[in-house]
Amino acid sequence: MSKKKILVFVDWYIPAFKAGGPIRSVMNLVERLADEYDFYIITGDRDLGDDKALPNLELNEWCQVDKAKVIYLTPENHKLKNFKELILEIDPQFIYLNSLFSFNFTLLPLWLNKRFPKIKFILAPRGMLGRGALEIKKKKKEVFIGLARLIKLYRGIVWHATNEKEKSEIENNFSSKHEVVIADNIASAPQFSFQEILEFKTMDFERKRFLFVSRISRKKNVEKLIEWFLYVATERSNFQLDIIGTIEDQEYYSELKLMIDKSPNIRIESAIPPSELAIIFAKAHFFCLPTRHENYGHAIIEALSYACPIIISQRTPWRNLEKEQIGWDLPLDKPELFISVFKECIDMDENEYLQMSERASLYAYEHIHRTDIKIAYRKLFS
Repeated sequence: MSKKKILVFVDWYIPAFKAGGPIRSVMNLVERLADEYDFYIITGDRDLGDDKALPNLELNEWCQVDKAKVIYLTPENHKLKNFKELILEIDPQFIYLNSLFSFNFTLLPLWLNKRFPKIKFILAPRGMLGRGALEIKKKKKEVFIGLARLIKLYRGIVWHATNEKEKSEIENNFSSKHEVVIADNIASAPQFSFQEILEFKTMDFERKRFLFVSRISRKKNVEKLIEWFLYVATERSNFQLDIIGTIEDQEYYSELKLMIDKSPNIRIESAIPPSELAIIFAKAHFFCLPTRHENYGHAIIEALSYACPIIISQRTPWRNLEKEQIGWDLPLDKPELFISVFKECIDMDENEYLQMSERASLYAYEHIHRTDIKIAYRKLFS
């Protein structure tokens, strides 16, 4: 019996990496479900923010990339006519859209929904309907959502929510009449064994290493993170904060650079490939993400998989971390709590840290190897 076909539209795909979570979501989906479905991926030819195609790609032709067939389209081929031809060529049972606001890779293919009534269109908003996410470019997004409701842009599609909270966000912004299927994101396993990770962590243990990995944007509250660590630096010097991510806003980045020039303990650099990031996660002692909104947070579960306790805001699905003894989820309106926790982490002795680190690793292992994930996705693609 031949496998059903899933045609995915996504702005970026491996070897692109600067967009972070959206790429990882699709990559992990393919990795986990390729034994049950055939995946075809239509994507762009360049990474986030780049003006040139990624090197060594076959452009505008289907090619095998790990367990999926992928076509990297040059910008002039991001057209309705080309998308229609590719859909006819593949003849999928499902079309999966991995964004809410992408013009080329969501809105254009969505416009073809009525022309292909036998194909099930599935849309994953990827946290873009969360309160924190909608606060950024608020007016523009309000106009878009209002217009989309008016013209019934999303009529007949199935929404993919990753949790109950996102399901509520979809229903609040559109309608409770829409079909929404909940299937949690799929996480990836670490590249090193637990023992190897512990060896990295105990090197130069007295100088605690804090890590931020995400897009460097206002949504992620990077300026607050730096501000809090600058305060910590007035009382502690035995720490290092590494901020790593795609620079989306050059003006914002310049503001951050001016701030970190005040401290040799804080460093910032642009996104690096996942293969190089693994060693950085393994060496880090704590992971920080004071985000305004996170639908899932691939970097959060990745940090936990590398035995990193986490210090994050309460605006993510990852809650009750202190109870689990794997980190802290803190309210953004109480910066003094973040500062207090940072100091506590810097002062933590090795024995206490290693116990917390082991719990973080075990928690991530159980999450990554959950047996209910495939069941949820079978319902989504049914």
